[in-house]
Amino acid sequence: MLGHVNDSGFWITTKIAGLTVKGGLKTYTTSEAIAGIVVLIITLVGAHIF
Repeated sequence: MLGHVNDSGFWITTKIAGLTVKGGLKTYTTSEAIAGIVVLIITLVGAHIF
């Protein structure tokens, strides 16, 4: 859920977007956190239904 500089996806996203390391960490970590929360909600709803 949290971005890290050892993550290859972080470097790809940062280089393509033209961000600094600090800006990349903010952007990448925020987007991964949002995705993690959405997946958690979907999983909890699915577990409740089934």
